[in-house]
Amino acid sequence: MEMIRGRLEASLRVLDEALLRPDANRVYWFSQVSRAENLLLRAAPINVGSLLRDRVYSERRSTVFTSATLAVGGTFDYFSSRVGLGPEIEELILPSPFDFYHQALVCLPTDLPMPEDEPFDAAVEELIATVARRVGGRTLALFTSHRQLRDVHAALKQRVDLDEVLILGQGIDGQRRQLLKTFEEAARPLLLGTATFWEGIDIPGERLSCVIVVRLPFPVPTDPVYAARAELVRDPFAQLALPQAALRLKQGFGRLIRRSTDRGAVVILDNRILGRDYGKAFLDVLPPASRYVGPGTQVAEHVGAWLEGD
Repeated sequence: MEMIRGRLEASLRVLDEALLRPDANRVYWFSQVSRAENLLLRAAPINVGSLLRDRVYSERRSTVFTSATLAVGGTFDYFSSRVGLGPEIEELILPSPFDFYHQALVCLPTDLPMPEDEPFDAAVEELIATVARRVGGRTLALFTSHRQLRDVHAALKQRVDLDEVLILGQGIDGQRRQLLKTFEEAARPLLLGTATFWEGIDIPGERLSCVIVVRLPFPVPTDPVYAARAELVRDPFAQLALPQAALRLKQGFGRLIRRSTDRGAVVILDNRILGRDYGKAFLDVLPPASRYVGPGTQVAEHVGAWLEGD
């Protein structure tokens, strides 16, 4: 009984804060995964920098941030602004230990439909299928939309030319941990993932030989946290959306080359990376890998030949 009362009191405090005394540095919203699920009240800080200054930096003599995906365009400006770091910080960018030119191939098909066009999903399905068939599975396709992932997964399942490929879809055939275990154990796996699959995955060696990026990973404009932060800056696209998406792409690329002996290909299906002015920001965050730019019909053969050392 005491436990129930404690939870109710905590819930009332949260409701009181959200509805009557909202914190100016928080955004609040209700969410519901499905009609069968409970309605959830969520809250998140808008400016995490002020929280880190009060609760982390001021309590320690020094703090070290280290990652392969902190810099955008050769600077830490975006990261520093997000986590509240001032000009007094010391910065260091170290060269990668990997020989990306000989270890990785980036494929940029030039003739696919734009992501907002109706034929795009069919083109994505076809290219994923031809690549997975050519390289014998061993492929991770990264999506930004659960809806698109489900549609492409259903279409791939109907293809008789992929009978020997094990097609796995996030939220369809299991969740992250289970899917990764199955992927590593299967002979010819093709995994379709979104959200958390863009980072924190370590599948070294030939078990993961190709990463396919379906769309450039821009944040959803209607996301409550992004929308709240966008209201505070002059140019939300340039100051928030673009650097955030560029870092996300860098993280997606990082799923491929995990060891000095790894070799593989990254295929980016969103040709806005070539056809839009902001595409250079994405190209600049990619490592100096070998590159193929040309018809989508030739991508699978280029990837296969690359993996075979031709």
